Amino acid sequence: MRRARSLVGVVAAVAWGSAGLSAAEVAAAAGEPPRQMETVVVSATRTATPVSQLGQSVTVITREQIENSRFSSLTDLLRQVPGVDFRSSGPQSSSTTLALRGMMGYHTKFLINGIPVQDASGVQQVPLLNDIDLADIEQIEIVRGPGSTVYGSNALGGVVHIRTRRGEEEGRPRVRLGMEAGSHGRLSSSGSVRGQSGPLDYSLSLRRESERGISAMDTPLNEDDDPWRHRQVQGTLGLRLAENVRLEYFGRYSRVDEEYDMGWPASEWEPATLDSGDTHSQRWLSGLRLEATDLLDGLLDVSLGASVSDLRRGYRDEAGWSWKDRFAGRTIEYTWQNTLHVHERADLVLGLDQVQESARLDDGGYPAYAIPASTPIDRRHRTTAVFAELQTEPVDNLFLNGGGRWNRHSVFGDEWTWMAAAAYHVPSWGTRFKASAGKAYRAPSLYELYEPSYGNPGLDPEVGTAWDLGVEQDLCERRLTLGTTWFQNRVSQYIGWNPQATAQQPFGFYDQTSGIRSQGLESFVRYRPVDDVVVQFTHTYQHTLDMEANASPLQYKPRHKGSADLTWRPCAGPVTLNLNGSYCGHMNTVSGGGEHLDAYTLANAAVSWTVSEHLEVYGRVQNLLNESYRVFPNYNEYGRVYYVGMNVTF
Repeated sequence: MRRARSLVGVVAAVAWGSAGLSAAEVAAAAGEPPRQMETVVVSATRTATPVSQLGQSVTVITREQIENSRFSSLTDLLRQVPGVDFRSSGPQSSSTTLALRGMMGYHTKFLINGIPVQDASGVQQVPLLNDIDLADIEQIEIVRGPGSTVYGSNALGGVVHIRTRRGEEEGRPRVRLGMEAGSHGRLSSSGSVRGQSGPLDYSLSLRRESERGISAMDTPLNEDDDPWRHRQVQGTLGLRLAENVRLEYFGRYSRVDEEYDMGWPASEWEPATLDSGDTHSQRWLSGLRLEATDLLDGLLDVSLGASVSDLRRGYRDEAGWSWKDRFAGRTIEYTWQNTLHVHERADLVLGLDQVQESARLDDGGYPAYAIPASTPIDRRHRTTAVFAELQTEPVDNLFLNGGGRWNRHSVFGDEWTWMAAAAYHVPSWGTRFKASAGKAYRAPSLYELYEPSYGNPGLDPEVGTAWDLGVEQDLCERRLTLGTTWFQNRVSQYIGWNPQATAQQPFGFYDQTSGIRSQGLESFVRYRPVDDVVVQFTHTYQHTLDMEANASPLQYKPRHKGSADLTWRPCAGPVTLNLNGSYCGHMNTVSGGGEHLDAYTLANAAVSWTVSEHLEVYGRVQNLLNESYRVFPNYNEYGRVYYVGMNVTF
């Protein structure tokens, strides 16, 4: 905790000093408030809406913020967002999960350009996060709270939507080449080209990166490094068919190869099992979207879309102790959305979605325990949904939106979800009140339903209800903003683990449990003392309950979390400095307590120098305090690490 206070003190001191150094700029500004463009998001309602008009809790990470931080990992970047929890078994592990507001990782809907990134063959369809390239991201939108009315299954905790960069500059194509190197053998090279020619715009990027890594597992029986390699190609092609009609294709392929210390069982006489997991995953995303606006004299906007998300994972045990498993999941989605501008103050959204999920599971068995391979599973299910949503400003400064969704699932039948949100502004006070509530659900995964050793075909969907209430206040001519939001979530029919053995399932099975709950307070302070300095602090308090374990705290859910971030561009010059950090309180590793992971503080620093119009160099130090910490028992994380890089643009 002392280190956390030190970090906050450093950020505050630099911000105060920066304000003093730029006093001339303050005088020149003559008290004028900084002019900032209104941030617009699409994730909360599926239509472009200013954040200030939403009752939901929304955080937006812009391209500028990504570049200032110089992070290469999505998880490092999102540590600055209130309400976000991570769990990982190693620095670059494919098992990394992201959760919102005390929910589970599979309660977060993850999208790239509107395409679901879930793993249809996974145990709970948890998305893989270690193959996301930050260099090609334009904006990240995080919506906290139930989102099933907008996006269907899985969005009990919220939605994370990544929007990639387009080619929108007319004329000569813009080419960018980048390279980065650093600790633990990290090497990264990337290239991109973007441009526009007449009605055609295009964006293509490639990346290759690798790390020698460290031993993922903390044990003297297995101290070898576990390397990680990632390759990716991604592109967007847009065609303006008419002034108000656009056709867009997005495609993405990525491959990750990693060595993974499984450690089951971690015993001295079977050390080979500690190095028993080489993981290989390949992901394809492909989406086609047609958008037409201002039809019928401006009354109607129409959007048609189709997408495919494929993920194949393989686990190979070279030691021969454990497994050779293969998983293949596919999600196909069709969308039809109509936005009716029924009034100058009201929009009505009507739509139809259909999602088809399929999974093939090849269990290689466990030779060390004479457990044979099981019969491959090939299953699929389908969900068809219709939804409606109304957005309106009935009186000045009062913004309302609400809607409902009817889902028809091919296995368990019908499920209704709803949401309502409101935002009210008091301009003379600089105050904004907001509130939202809703119902969400999660359909059981194909693995939970049909896996022969653990599945349960009788599972019902999880059902979640939630609400939040918040206020934001602008001060000092909008240079200082304070905000806080209270939230409560409840999940019933929660799918958990039943350890009771049966003749067919001797190790236990998935079953409905009493449920989980979470409640807490998210707060932030954002301060811009001068135009070239931005400081932000966040804090999250959350209290979680596992109702199946006598209302004890959930595992891996810290009671307190916080972050601090300072960005300074001295004298509006070519150099940008960024200092940021995060604090995570202690976490129980077993529901009910007894075992826990210690609290930790991570500090990071980055500096960028725009040498010329065509050359930029940068460096960053992560874990500046060289903190020794764990986010999962017995698995290592990096100590202090150093990276340098450069980008050439022409």
